Amino acid sequence: MSLINAIREKDYKKVLELIAAGANLDIKDKGGRTALVYTSLYGYSKIGLALISAGANLDIQDKAGMTALIWASLYGYSKIGLVLVSAGANLDIQGKDGRTALVYASLYGHSKIGLALISAGANLDIQDKDGRTALIYASYNGQSKISKAIENWKQTPRSLKFNIHVHISKNNIDTSKTPFLLLDRNNIEKEIKCLV
Repeated sequence: MSLINAIREKDYKKVLELIAAGANLDIKDKGGRTALVYTSLYGYSKIGLALISAGANLDIQDKAGMTALIWASLYGYSKIGLVLVSAGANLDIQGKDGRTALVYASLYGHSKIGLALISAGANLDIQDKDGRTALIYASYNGQSKISKAIENWKQTPRSLKFNIHVHISKNNIDTSKTPFLLLDRNNIEKEIKCLV
């Protein structure tokens, strides 16, 4: 069984066996999609974390120019999206349509991942091929949480901005106790959420 097929079948045990056996983590299918991209297509955060912990490339683009983070943002799979953000995925890669992960989150109203991308420092001014930014899509589609967050972030003094960090241990792929910490503009603890 291939790594991609094991992911399609959500066979976590088989994925771990294949990783341990030295499977190519960045193998692509005919569409250029990697195993990590499939975890984003299906929202499988636990499998995605195992791949990331084993060293999978976070930023490989498929034939449409989409990365795992862009797919997670498109479908609103916030858990795998937050894992990718915290692991250091490039927030500003554009697909062939020019859209970034933040643009997709804004377009489809996936506020949880959109807010994480904004807080992590995604470029708010990138335009897609139609000249539209995340703010334009969020405003046009009535996504007030995202549009307000973008406007507030643009007004936040640089000294108060922060990056999201979550420790991902290569020796511990069970992250049920790993906190996702969001700080408000005054750097006061606002909420702690579990990623997986």
